[in-house]
Amino acid sequence: MRDGHLEQGAPTSGYLANLALWDVEGQFVKNLAAQGFTQYSRHVDDITFSSLSHVSPSRIIWAVRTITKSLATKGLLIHQGKHEVMHSKGQLKILKLVGNSKPSLPPKERSRVRALIHTFSKKVESGDDLEVAVQMLPRMRRQAYKVKRSHSREGGLLVEQVEKAAVLLRQRPNNADVYTGQPN
Repeated sequence: MRDGHLEQGAPTSGYLANLALWDVEGQFVKNLAAQGFTQYSRHVDDITFSSLSHVSPSRIIWAVRTITKSLATKGLLIHQGKHEVMHSKGQLKILKLVGNSKPSLPPKERSRVRALIHTFSKKVESGDDLEVAVQMLPRMRRQAYKVKRSHSREGGLLVEQVEKAAVLLRQRPNNADVYTGQPN
């Protein structure tokens, strides 16, 4: 908690969203399904719904209005500039993942993680600023495993690269206590 408010991304956010929507979400999901929107998901406050068949613009407007009205009964507002209609012919990005067939990270994000881990590994190999490298190690592991979840081969190579750097860090004087476990 900071300044009397929960921070964005706090572990409690999902639970609080569930509590806030428990009495209205079920009904608007049923209403969406009756209009052919067969898939619905929500991650905290990010709502996604879709249809296996073509949906007319008027039905899309109806669906957005239905959800907007339901949320308004709880005092919740939709940020109009943040909602987006995507079509199956293009890239479907949901929560920074590409979701056309199976969830995957966009190439640009994978490239960013590869560069981040490469820079980290070079820092460890050179012996520069090892205290910072020790602090960065958990983040590098999380980033590598994030890629591995949807790109097993590519992510596996990144995990190996991070673990090689971790071994080097443990071999350096004063760094024998570097955490050796894997992230959850």
